[in-house]
Amino acid sequence: MSVPTAIQPLDLATYLSIGATIIALLAVIVSSWTAWMQRQHNKLSFRPFPEIQLRDMNGHIKISLTNNGTGPLIIKTLNVLKYKKNTAKALIELMPAYNGWTFFAHNVDGRSIKPSGDIILLELEYDPQNTNQLNIANLIRENLRTLDIEIKYMNVYENILPTYTKI
Repeated sequence: MSVPTAIQPLDLATYLSIGATIIALLAVIVSSWTAWMQRQHNKLSFRPFPEIQLRDMNGHIKISLTNNGTGPLIIKTLNVLKYKKNTAKALIELMPAYNGWTFFAHNVDGRSIKPSGDIILLELEYDPQNTNQLNIANLIRENLRTLDIEIKYMNVYENILPTYTKI
């Protein structure tokens, strides 16, 4: 019959290698967690914030889509609603026929806006002393009162963000 041998105590090198392995595993876990947290921070830090701005003063009407966020705004779709019904892809489509527009944009789907940038959707400069031009401006104001603008957009991470609606 054989006699069981005693378990040999581990030497210093074995303890050191076990310790190094544990430290390396902890380092991988901590760096993975840090990378994940950094990505979450970046998603929040580079978020676009759309705003439809209307300026109407001193012979100037301007409607623009501005990005007030810190990251690029990518427009998926822009829809113009009249009486809450989807009607057009651009403001100019629902405005009175007029050849004197200063600027207007057609379909802006797929375009992007840098932080603090904007896209002018509609612009009219007119002479308030000219009765015909003033009548056109008032007709434009009347049309704008019945419209809503709905924007579906995403960030650079291709996350679709909540729909923005300007009433």
